Amino acid sequence: MLRLRSLQLCNNAWRRFFHKSSSLATDRYHPTSSFDKRILVWVKKYHAVDQVPDSVPIQVMMRARDRARVKTMWFAIAATIVASIGVIISGKRAAARGDTVEKLNRDWHREYAQKPKT
Repeated sequence: MLRLRSLQLCNNAWRRFFHKSSSLATDRYHPTSSFDKRILVWVKKYHAVDQVPDSVPIQVMMRARDRARVKTMWFAIAATIVASIGVIISGKRAAARGDTVEKLNRDWHREYAQKPKT
């Protein structure tokens, strides 16, 4: 019971520390690098890189990074789907030509065995 109470106190302290109305969370600013400025423009928080201030509230930067992470994830999913479709089409064309992994392996071994050893 004592351990549970100490966990609740610790959780409440973190919640107060990161809560939006907390002075600690809203008064903290993050100095923006050129990469951070590009992220803020990419997630449409600002219209251009030169409009981004040198420091932004940490909550804004955290939210922008989260949105950028999600956008990047969606691009990765789309690229994976396109690559998978490409591999499927390539495999079907190879099957229509009669190319199989077994045949390619057999041909490679045959060429390797016929090659003179130096």
